[in-house]
Amino acid sequence: MCNILLIIILFVLIILSQFSSENMTNNYNKYLNNESSIIVRNNLYNQDEFIEITNLPKFNGNILVDYGSNNNPLNNDSVTINQLISDPLIHTIEINNYNYNLVQIEWRKTNFTFNGNKVGLTLHLIHSDYETSKKLNIIIPLDLVDEQIESFINTNYIKMDNYFKKPSDPKNKNKIINNVNELKGEFNLLINYKRKYNIKNININSLLKNKDDIPNYQCCKNTIGNRVHINMCLLKPIIELNDVCYIIEEENGNTNLIMEPNIFNEDIGLLIRSYINKDINLLYLK
Repeated sequence: MCNILLIIILFVLIILSQFSSENMTNNYNKYLNNESSIIVRNNLYNQDEFIEITNLPKFNGNILVDYGSNNNPLNNDSVTINQLISDPLIHTIEINNYNYNLVQIEWRKTNFTFNGNKVGLTLHLIHSDYETSKKLNIIIPLDLVDEQIESFINTNYIKMDNYFKKPSDPKNKNKIINNVNELKGEFNLLINYKRKYNIKNININSLLKNKDDIPNYQCCKNTIGNRVHINMCLLKPIIELNDVCYIIEEENGNTNLIMEPNIFNEDIGLLIRSYINKDINLLYLK
């Protein structure tokens, strides 16, 4: 009788253990999904490990963009500077004949490198499919350069060649710097620009021009800044004419496409970096 009772107790304990383990896993995955654009379950990069973009699988599909303009406040949630899209139905993107609607844009820190150079800031274009709730995240690494964008004039929309950024000081490569001014040149990516559009008038730098519009985070709530008009149409050639695109696919069906780097104003980029923290919930597949 004692043996039978003992077997029953052991059986109940095993069932409870499996249920508890499954519950913990589900809660963990739910936590990862909170406020994060990319979540995965297995084989993760750790928080201090850099991800080389050019080592990721390449995406060879077709991309068609149809964006409009957006007029909403900029927000600071401590890990992103973001703007909600007021009417997602007029901002669409088609990936291999599959449509998504743009719901939010955000600037955030990531652990990406491009050809071994640290990416200091990225622009994320968050899309949603309302029927399936699947997400598409377009990620554009930002190459932080100074104000001399006017030197890239090309009114015939032909490729730009032979422009290289000045390398950052190799002595400071691993230096942790908090002062915005000390970061000058730290996130120049040494990219040879080959663009098919007028880089003077069409670039991500045109999306956000005024430093005063960028809200600093006020603990401990989402901080709402100025209402800013952003012309999303400028992103159409940047995305559609992108030469190489990389992909991260999630187990839950969400897709992340990483474009080639695009220039962004260094002063504004470094100011954004100083106003946000790295998102510890943002994890990536190996």
